[in-house]
Amino acid sequence: MNLDEDLDYEPNRFDRDEVIALCKATIDNVLGEYIFDSNLAPNWNTKIKHTILKEIIKQQKPFKHCITCLIMQKNGAGIHAANSAYWDVETDDSISVRWESDHMYCMVSVFAFAV
Repeated sequence: MNLDEDLDYEPNRFDRDEVIALCKATIDNVLGEYIFDSNLAPNWNTKIKHTILKEIIKQQKPFKHCITCLIMQKNGAGIHAANSAYWDVETDDSISVRWESDHMYCMVSVFAFAV
């Protein structure tokens, strides 16, 4: 490691910024410019979760992961989501990403539990 690099770097930590970027890119890739379709939403949901999980597993970090995904038509109704967990604040973490287009909302949460 170069001494000029961030001294707080830990190779086995949950990298929040990297996972947030991964989630945003995956949602953009899967949903893109689609118009909401309730028949396609289950497939989009599965593809988003599986793609994110595959990429996170490639990082080979010592965590178990849980991923949730919500896709909702944008029709004037509001959306609010919350997560709660009881865990070790020193090792475990989570992120939530909110994405929207003119036609739908998507919310993805990723939980990382140290092994």
